Amino acid sequence: SLRVDQLIWDGNRSRGLIAATRHDQASAGSAKEKTRRDLSARVAAAYWNLSAAQTAIRAANTAIARADSQANLTAISYRQGTALEQDTLQARLRQRQIEIQLEQALAARDFSLQTLCIAIGVPVAYDLQSVDPLKPLEATPVPATGERPELAQAREQILSASEMAAASKSNYQPLVQASAQYDYLNPNQRIFPNHAEFDGTWRVGVAATWNLYRGGADDISIRKAKLAVQQARQREAMLRDAIGQELSRRETELRLARRKREIAERNLPLAKRDLELANIRSQAGTALRLEAIDRASALAQLESDLALAIANENIAVMNLSIARGEEPRWK
Repeated sequence: SLRVDQLIWDGNRSRGLIAATRHDQASAGSAKEKTRRDLSARVAAAYWNLSAAQTAIRAANTAIARADSQANLTAISYRQGTALEQDTLQARLRQRQIEIQLEQALAARDFSLQTLCIAIGVPVAYDLQSVDPLKPLEATPVPATGERPELAQAREQILSASEMAAASKSNYQPLVQASAQYDYLNPNQRIFPNHAEFDGTWRVGVAATWNLYRGGADDISIRKAKLAVQQARQREAMLRDAIGQELSRRETELRLARRKREIAERNLPLAKRDLELANIRSQAGTALRLEAIDRASALAQLESDLALAIANENIAVMNLSIARGEEPRWK
């Protein structure tokens, strides 16, 4: 026997389920896109922090070399009787304080390196270096017209829930099905009179089934589907409010980060000139060499702060672009 059944009408339930599945697939694609953008943002932030830490390490090493030179000169002056022993001790103590700055920069580099390795999927033991110069990014002057993946995901979830709600109403519709069956039997009971031979017969029909009463189960199913639509719309509304707040916060963060970077850039030449004058005064004997060590330490700290300010500003620019629905910006 060979039997074939074909669904003719199910109240558009199958169509609704197929459409809901497509929207679920689109929602999953939006979630994947959000994950990709978040990962790109983590990689960029770790790379900029690594670059800032490398700048801080170079500045601290330079300051240590300057402090060591001044401490040696102080020791020579002490042996010559032109400086106090306390001056030599203070010089070495200040040099140790700069070494603490170096250790902090090394720790920041290790942390940034670990974060970067994890983000790009390589072993943490890899020794990566930032080779691009650390420069501030320019923010886009006009908000982009792109849509955030979270909003696209929320919209697809609403459409999926709506399709499921429409499909749930099919429980009140009849189920119509066509069937065809071919029998080749010996004896074939559909042949009269029966005889000991193989005979083939066909059967074709249409059947309709309709659930007249199921104790309210269909009504509950429809209510649950409608509730799912309402919840999806509420989630979208809450998400839009959260995105609006995030956009305002990211703009404020960018203004603050840019202001910090501008102040640090203006202070850097002042600190360099202050160090030059301190070196001149110490060589002329009008100031202690401890002053030159302090100025070198302050310059190293300012260079480190400037690098960190640039990294923070770039991260703020990137976060703002993501909040606007743009691709995470590297340049």
